[in-house]
Amino acid sequence: MTGVVDVDCLASSALPGIALSDPDDLELLAEVVTALRIALRQRFGQRLRGLMFRQIGAEWLPALLRRPAVVRQGGPIAVFHNRFSDFDEYLKSLGRKRRQSIQSITRRLEADPDLRVGSTLWGKEPTP
Repeated sequence: MTGVVDVDCLASSALPGIALSDPDDLELLAEVVTALRIALRQRFGQRLRGLMFRQIGAEWLPALLRRPAVVRQGGPIAVFHNRFSDFDEYLKSLGRKRRQSIQSITRRLEADPDLRVGSTLWGKEPTP
């Protein structure tokens, strides 16, 4: 679409978009979006006809919607059906190269004395 800027996945740094230091801070989100709008208007002027945000949680809408807008519910971008009882079982399901790559990364992370890795799986307390 001519004149439309597409901002994909605001909260995650894993995809193109805006990554926030605190995704629960709606005031920060409003400031970032305002700065983005101002910068885009300065750069593109009247050629900018609209700004399209995707993958936005409902709790973020008040911070994003300042004027009448089109809002549509979308589907999830990814689903991981966990059929594994533990991480080792997951590793065994991978191809040799991918398994070795993950094991190498895991060893490097575990060797870092300044890094704390934890898990917050549903129903479980975080582990050190």
